[in-house]
This record gives sequence, C-alpha cells and structure tokens, in this order.
Amino acid sequence: MYLLFPGRHIVTTQFQEEYLDRILGQEIAGLPDLLGDAPAGRVTDLVFAVTSSNKSNSRYNPLPFELRSIVIYEFARQWKRKYGVNFHIVGIPHYQPTDKFSALMLKEIAEQTDCALDLTPDNTVVLSSTPPVIAAFQTLGYAVLPAEYDMAGQRYLREVPTDLVRQIGTGEIGLESLGLSASARTVFSDLPEAGARIVRLYNDPILTEDGDLTETRDYNTYASTMAEVIDLKYQAIKDYIVPGKIVDEGCADGALISRIVRDYPDSDIIGVDLSAEMLARAHEWKRAGAFGNAFVFFKQQNLTTPVSDSQANTSDTVICNSTLHELWSYGRRAESVRSYLRDKHKQLRRDGRLVIRDVVGPSGADNIVQLWCSASDGRTTPEYLDTPAHELSTYSRFLKFQHDFSPRPLHHDSIADAHGDAPQFRLPLRDAMEFITKMEYTDNWASEMHEEFGFWAFDDWKRELTAAGFALHPASQPYVNEWRVANIFTGHVRLEDMDGAPLPWPVTNMVLVGEKRAEA
Repeated sequence: MYLLFPGRHIVTTQFQEEYLDRILGQEIAGLPDLLGDAPAGRVTDLVFAVTSSNKSNSRYNPLPFELRSIVIYEFARQWKRKYGVNFHIVGIPHYQPTDKFSALMLKEIAEQTDCALDLTPDNTVVLSSTPPVIAAFQTLGYAVLPAEYDMAGQRYLREVPTDLVRQIGTGEIGLESLGLSASARTVFSDLPEAGARIVRLYNDPILTEDGDLTETRDYNTYASTMAEVIDLKYQAIKDYIVPGKIVDEGCADGALISRIVRDYPDSDIIGVDLSAEMLARAHEWKRAGAFGNAFVFFKQQNLTTPVSDSQANTSDTVICNSTLHELWSYGRRAESVRSYLRDKHKQLRRDGRLVIRDVVGPSGADNIVQLWCSASDGRTTPEYLDTPAHELSTYSRFLKFQHDFSPRPLHHDSIADAHGDAPQFRLPLRDAMEFITKMEYTDNWASEMHEEFGFWAFDDWKRELTAAGFALHPASQPYVNEWRVANIFTGHVRLEDMDGAPLPWPVTNMVLVGEKRAEA
C-alpha cells in the first residue's frame, strides 16, 4: 500500500516523525483518525509529492527542489531501515489555484515514473493536514489521515511546517528550539545556507510573498511572443486532434501546446523534446502559468527511444510538427522514420491518431527544371563561400547552398549569366525545391545544411504510413504554403520547364494523419 504525502516539504517536523513512527508499523485501516475506508495492509511505499517543486526564492517556497529532496531523503530513509518501507520523491510543478489540483498531482506522479506509480483509492491512503487537500482527495475517493488537523474541532493540534519555516525566517526561535525532526535539524546544521536563504527571503523588504517585484504584472504578456507561424501550423492540424492524452513530440518551447490547451483544456498534454534549452524555456512558460490549469508535462527524450510495453496503448493523439525531417536528417534516415512510425502505432490507443505536419518533397522529383534566382537582392560575388549567407543574393546563396548542403550530393548545370531574367540553372526538381524551401534560413545556415526536407514525396509518405499499420485519414493532403510563396519565393526565385514555360509551385508541406484502427 502507498502512503501519499503531498506538501511543499520545506522542513519536516518532530510531530511528523513521531506520527509516521507510530502508524507505519501497523494496519492503516484500524487507525482512529482515518477518514474513509483504507485498503487492507501496512504501508509498503511512502510517496512524497513535493508541490511547487519548480518554484523557489520566495517566502512561500524558499528552498529549491534539490534542497527539499535532501530534507526528505534524510527524513525518509529511517523508515526504510526500521520498517523496510520504500520511499519515492516526486516533484509536482506549480499550478494556479484549481479544483483539479489533486488529480493533476496524481497524473504527474504517474508520468514521472512511467506509470510505475499508479496511485488509486484501492492502493493508496493520503496523509495531509490541509483541509482543502483533504476534501479534494476525499472527493476522488481516497482515505485520508489528517495528521495535525483536528477535523471535529477544525483546528491544528500541533505546529505545521509553515509555522516552523516562518519562525526560521523571522528568527523568532532559535533553530535548536524549533520542533524540527531530528533529520531536518541535521540537514539545516550541515547545510547552513538553507536556513540563511529562508532568513534572507523573509527579511527582503521588496519581495512579495511569491518572490516577485509586483503582484499585478502579467508575465505571460510581458515575457512571451506569439509567432504567427505557430498559429498557422496549429490551424493546419487542430481539427484532427483526438482529445484525451495528447503528445507533442518535438515540442520545443511549448508554443504549439499553448494553443492546444485553449481548445483542449481537459486533455493531458505531454511535451517531448531532446533539447535541454528548449525544455528549460518550456518549463519557464509553465512556471509562469502560460498553459493555465491544463495538465502539461514536459520530458527530455530522443524520438528514437523505443516505446516501452508500459507506454503501449496510452495516447490518443501524437503530434509530430516539423520534426520528422530532423529525425531523418540526424538519425538513420529511412530506418529511423519507419521505426518511429511503427512505435507510434504501438503507443496510440484504438482510434488514436498520429498527426504529422512537415515539409514534403515534390512529385516528379527527378524531372529536370530551370531555376531563376535573383542576383539583385543581395551581394552577388565569387567569394560566396566566405560570405555570410544573409548578405548574399539569392543567386550566390544558391551556389553556397550547393557547396554546403551535406545530406546528399546536388547536381546542376549553369546555363546563363547571373544577371538578367533568364534562368541560370538546370537541375532536378527535388534539388531546386530543397534550396527554395530553406533559402531564407540564414540565421541557422550551418545547421540547416545538415537537414534534408524533400526526401519523400507525399505518395511515399502515405505508403510508409500504411506499412506501419495506420489507416490514412481522408483529409491528409500536401499543400503549397501560400504565405511563403507571397513573402519569400516571389521576386527571388522562379521555376520553368525545359521549354521556358512558368511552372506552378510544387507542394511544400503536408498534413498526414494516420488512424489506429481495430486489428482484424
């Protein structure tokens, strides 16, 4: 049986130490202060849910999660030695006030442990002295031990941790006289910077209780920028999302998730990314409340990580937005993408969907076309290899691209001088579109030269999706990004056939939706 112990856990108290020592050696169901019906048996695992774990440097949360974990570890290991009780420390991020908090906490615990800790009323008792928390878990069907709180008298019988934290901060009572647990006393003695941090925060005349300069600033508006491109990407996929558990793979800083939560606030949204920097930004958005009270969980993971058996049939929607071309480029090309598609089929529940929005190669990729590039929209120079891409004309940038592009060899024939209105290059359509679709990415030119966009045409993608076990959603389609045509292509590049007739723009992007159907 699990004993779930939620709280900020800044300190542990002498009362908590005595209380746990008394209850861990006996049947929980027989305790006189128990509220509700507990599962039979003794506690085998203590689960410390450390709330507001991503908050620190405030009077409300003076210590970071790392220091709080040390306090808990020293406190909990005595029960491991004495009673053989296992313990788990799980950080619960800060949420704005919500009546869903208890449910969100349970979901966090499940996700952070890859569903190894699945806490239900049938296997868990909650230990909490906070009346709203007691009520919330009772509503969910959990039995609760109220500890310091007297339910009949609606009052606290003993000091609670927040009282002791305040006393440390204000210096009302010396550390040696506080009602700390023996283990907490040792930690604060061995790590005096912990107590010093609390004292500093309580004596700062400027900081508010939450550690901000002002309580009225809207930090979401102040700190975040909403890129138009994200709105366009979301509009392309939003109608294909199945509510429930939504996984955004390659979530970056969570910009797309900030749109998803508006339309699916009751879904569980998991953001996955490899980049520690992007996830740090995503966690900052979460700390600032950008995702409201939706359950949003971020984890660092490579998309090539196989789906485990415990993760099978657990998701309703997996979104892969501008990510699979990176998997192809930095992984094992077709092998990595095919393995990924098979894994997503395994991960999704029945009727779940894999929603892919990405670049796509043109049909007729091997057809030879003629390409005109402007020589007057930047520097046209024979020293293009030594010139930053953003300074070059489109003509010189094409030549630089031909040299720098690393995924595969490119071929072209020069057929006219740089200046003038005649096409200067003859080459396969695939190679022309590879340049055209990334020619404006000059700020990250070096990294873009490692990525291939047009490796598969849309028919190839459909074939690979169905080979992985998916049924193709009828709305799946390739399309031309008209915004890019109007703002990036027009006036800078032009395609013609071999007779000099203008060619319509090939498709640049796709929305590909696979559905997991019942097995035959």
